[in-house]
Amino acid sequence: MKLNGNAYPEGSFKIIESDAPDMEIIDAMLTGKGPYNVPVYVVRNYYNQEDCNHIKETFCQIIDDTLGGNRIEDFVKVHQIGSTQFKKTTLEYFEECERSSADINRLIAVVKDDKARNDFMFEQTFKTYYSHKSIDFRPSSYAGKFCNMMTARRWNNNTELSLLAHEDSSQLLVAAIDQYEICNVKQVIALNLCVENSNGAELILWNIAPNMESKVSLGLENTGYPYALELLEGIDYLTLKTYPGDLYFINANYIHAVSKQKENKRISLGRFIGYAAENKVVYWT
Repeated sequence: MKLNGNAYPEGSFKIIESDAPDMEIIDAMLTGKGPYNVPVYVVRNYYNQEDCNHIKETFCQIIDDTLGGNRIEDFVKVHQIGSTQFKKTTLEYFEECERSSADINRLIAVVKDDKARNDFMFEQTFKTYYSHKSIDFRPSSYAGKFCNMMTARRWNNNTELSLLAHEDSSQLLVAAIDQYEICNVKQVIALNLCVENSNGAELILWNIAPNMESKVSLGLENTGYPYALELLEGIDYLTLKTYPGDLYFINANYIHAVSKQKENKRISLGRFIGYAAENKVVYWT
């Protein structure tokens, strides 16, 4: 079978790097328009090593205390703190957000740098930028409840990849059942913070965002996970090395994965962001 779908033109299928956040690049990724619309953008060394070490130590402690965190044992192999919308009803997702919020707050609290803690995951940067455009930026909500700021995870797959090839737009079909506002997002952008990557695992992103016909034929229209590697043969791809303190954005409509190393030591924090309406940008996990 051949995968069909959208692909970036040759000149745009690239990684942009900077030492400070550029909201024009991030917004171009969210809208899918303009010269800065690329699949991957990384801000190097945004957080210091000391704060990353504090987050790593607290993550490991919580994982030990909770015997693995909020993990999905039989599908995606992961040690995780916080809730994910993946394979859950909307109500289940928000109930788990409530149960795990204390642990999320515990991770944020260990950041010693005041500026980094107050603008964690660019929270204030986003609010300020979009307020000037008369756009509401906030956590996504449902029935009066709000999602957490992020999740923390260590992927634990033991095959050729530590996180199998997947995309994150298919999950939105499940959100549509309950009319959860993220179902209106067209471009799903993932924001991640690298906390630990001592084994050098790499992000891999292929230049294909599968269309619905391809998803349905594979039975992946509600999950987007996993895509067999043989389906991706011959498709251009990018690789990104990340280091503790790097913040990176990827177009999660496109198939991506994390390479496998001898040990799964890679820890990252993450959330998804998207336009839920012309004047509303929301995030979820």
